[in-house]
Order: sequence, then C-alpha cells, then structure tokens
Amino acid sequence: MNTCSRIGLKILCVVIALTLIACTGEGDIKQISTLNYAQMDEPKRLDPAFVKDLYEGIVSGFLYDGLVGFGSGSDVHPGLAETWEITPDGRTYTFHLRPHTKFSNGKPVTSKDVRYSFTRILRPETNSQRKWVLDRIVGAQQVMDGTTTTLTGLVSPDAHTVRITLESPYPPFLLMLAMPNAVIIPEGAAGTDAPDSAFDRRPIGTGPWLLHTWLHDQRLIFKRNPNFWGEGPSLEHLVYHIQTEDSVRYRQFEAGNFDIIQVGFQAHKAWQNDPAKARLTTSIQELRTDYIGIMSSKKPLDDVRVRRALSHAIDNELIFRDIQKGRGVVAGGPVPPGIAGYAAPPPAFPYDPKKAREILKQAGQASIELDLYYREEPLNGEIAQAVKAMLEAVGARVTLVPRDQAALRQAIHEGVADLFLASWTLDYPDIENALYPPFHSVNIPRQGNQTHFRNTEVDDVLASARVEGNNDKRIVLYQKAENLVRMQSPWIPLFHRKVYYAVQPNVTGWNPALIYNADRFNEVIK
Repeated sequence: MNTCSRIGLKILCVVIALTLIACTGEGDIKQISTLNYAQMDEPKRLDPAFVKDLYEGIVSGFLYDGLVGFGSGSDVHPGLAETWEITPDGRTYTFHLRPHTKFSNGKPVTSKDVRYSFTRILRPETNSQRKWVLDRIVGAQQVMDGTTTTLTGLVSPDAHTVRITLESPYPPFLLMLAMPNAVIIPEGAAGTDAPDSAFDRRPIGTGPWLLHTWLHDQRLIFKRNPNFWGEGPSLEHLVYHIQTEDSVRYRQFEAGNFDIIQVGFQAHKAWQNDPAKARLTTSIQELRTDYIGIMSSKKPLDDVRVRRALSHAIDNELIFRDIQKGRGVVAGGPVPPGIAGYAAPPPAFPYDPKKAREILKQAGQASIELDLYYREEPLNGEIAQAVKAMLEAVGARVTLVPRDQAALRQAIHEGVADLFLASWTLDYPDIENALYPPFHSVNIPRQGNQTHFRNTEVDDVLASARVEGNNDKRIVLYQKAENLVRMQSPWIPLFHRKVYYAVQPNVTGWNPALIYNADRFNEVIK
C-alpha cells in the first residue's frame, strides 16, 4: 500500500471512529456536552505509584487529588487539605482534610487513606520508582528497607487531620505533595502488599472526572465525577484521543471533531501566518530545556577543553531563530524560565568557531570524530543537520545516528553516544529539579544524569543545597551549581521551548497550565 493510501485510510478510520462516538453508543456521548482533547500518546499506567511520564501525569490530573495541587502556574493550591500549618523549624506539616469529601466510589476520604497512599509508594513490595517524592518523611527509609510497614513520620490524630514530619527542613515539600505520585486513593484499593494491577483499569480517585472506557491506542473516555468536592465540570464527558499523526489531528480539528490539539513544529508557521488560525492558538512556556548532551565519561570528551570547544562551535541563537522559529527562549543554562532562581545567563562559551578550532588543536583533537545521536522526528532532524555542519566547520568529523526513542535511550544509558539531542522537563517547578537529577553523579545514568557527568565540586554544592532549609540560601547554592555546570559544559543548552495549542472558538475557560497535571478541564464551557 502506498503512503498516500495509508494516510487516507488512517484519516477515514478516525472520521468513522469519531462518528461512532458521536452517534452510537459508548455511553451515549453527545458532542455538545463532550470535550474532545487530542494528544500524541496515551498513558501506560494509571496507578499513582507508577505515574512518571507526561501522558500519565495529564490523566492523573483528571482522576486524582493530592493534599495540595498546582494552580495554573508554579503556585500550590489547597487540594484534599483545606488548610495546613508549618512549624517554624520547617519540619512538621499539619493538614486539615476537607470534611464530607468522597472518592468516586462514594467512600469518605479519611486520614487512613493518606497513610495508605504514601506508605505504599515507599514499600519495596510496590516497586515504585517514585519513592524520592516522599523519602524525606521521618521513617521513610525504614519502610523502603522493608524493616517496617509503619511510616512513623505520618500520624493522624483524627479522621481529618494528617501530621507529617520531615527528617530536616525541605522548602519544596509542598511541591512534592502536588505531584501525581502523592495523590490519595482509598485504603486497600490498589492492593495491600503487592500492587493490584486491576487498579490501572478501574482507578478510584477524587478528581473531577472518572474513567468510563479505555480503548487502548484510540481514546480514553471520562465521565463527570458526581462526588467531586470542588466545582464540578459543566460538561458531561471528556474524551482523550490518541492520535500520533499530525496531519490527522489538524484535519479533525478543522472539521470540528477535536476541540483542543497541540500545534506541532511543522505546522506552527502556517498556523501563525493564517490570521483565522492564529486567533485560535494559545501558548505556554514549558519548564523544559532542549540541549546537546556531551558524553562526559568518554575519551576525549572527558577533557573539559574539548567540551568547551564544542560549545564554542554551536550557534544556538541561529538554531533557535531559524529552526525552532523563535518558539520560546534561547537557553544559556539548564534552569528554565518560570521558576525562582532563573537568571537568564548568556552562553558560557558563546559561538566562536575560531576559538573552537584553537582549543581543539591545543587538546590534540583538531579532527575529532563524533557520533551524534537523535530521535527520528522532523525538528530533531533539522537541528542535527545544523549541528553537524557547525561542528564540521571547526574540523570535527560527525556521523549522524537517528534512532527511535528506545534505542536512543539505551545508547545514552550505556554511554555509547558521543553527542545526543535531548530535553529535560521539570517534574516539579523548583530549581532543584533542574540541576540535581541531571548533574549529580549519583543519578548516572537512569535517574537523570544522561551525560554521565562527574564533578566533585558540583556534587558537593548540590548536596549542600538539598539540605539547606533556608529557601533564599538554597537558591543561591543552586545558582552557584548552575554556573559550575555551565563552565564544565556537559550540556550545550539550545532553547527553552514554548508549546502552542489550538482551541475551538466555542470552547472557553481553558488556558494551558505550567504543570501537566494541573490541566483538569473542569472549568471548560462548550
């Protein structure tokens, strides 16, 4: 079958599927009371203990609540906890749960549910990779070690009070509690010892929506949760469509079948140049940094002189202007705009091909051979071609190595790639998350430090910042760490991306949130 026939068949299938949703069954969904939201992929898991990617985080926001939650920016709002107090030493948090709150199955929410939800994340039987969200609570280490199932730092004086004590002051703790892994589910609902996989298919939460139908690789259909404690959705249904084909998403939006879509790289210019389409777009500056990773454990890339020379060879302003089309902000460091501590630094080693050649010659690498790995997609392909040309202009010989996401990840984890195109998106809006995972050596290679970068001074400053209880002082320490990292050049920062969405004119009450699990669509009117 030729390419045109395959694309035509995909579009026909989508049209038929949308027609079936609108007209025949699947909950008798009426389009006038349904929001059709399209994304490029679906969640793999819905159990909060295992939520870790963007799509899982988005859906988590539909289904669940934590004690607190993110607002539209980096601010923290009340969630299941109506109020809370923090002791002057910054170690103890007392949360007061909303009275009369119920889960989607009608069960009342109590402090026992909080204890269960937090303890199961930490227990070794659960095998969650997100223990770090809660591991600062007193007694967490003993639970993680399997020596006890009692989290001593979490006590519940009564059914609607939860008191949490930390090992030491940690200013971002409320941000941790707003993450998808710290949401509250009913006691025992996901298993008492080992996780119950059935919970992924029938999740129970307190969010504005509840899962009605999940057709894998097609869509997830959510119904309004009648037990939601807050202002419930005005719409009856939310349909999360999975559509990997950009052209299909755009056609379905133009046909009125999708209400909200992301406008990708290839279509962005055409949409912005069309006044009618441009009026339908909105954007958000992501907490994300796109960069060229330099495998700092490999010779000769373990020589800081070589890494600095490669940094001098790259014109990131040209890449941002001509390829990224100005969507966002040029990056001078790993910390993105939108969080405390962002300083908008200039490049540590600005574009200077002459200096790049001189340094490479001094380091004995005048004709260095490099493999550049990248994920096969249009934007990365264009950036890779530009980077190859810039590096070869200073004497390097570069081989481009396109890979799918799994193969790229493997090459990075195993330290095979010399250079690679990647991005780092914050899990929570704090400068710690921009620096500690990708640059502390303890996180090599699977916990964020993809360049296998090791530097004792950077490790020491990051470790000091993590235990500093004064927020102003910790930000200063993190800024110091960022400057040290910039001088060591394990990354060549490119840009901080802005993402664009198209919204139908009859849809109001929605603007994209800074943090992915804060887009809940409960205020949308159609």
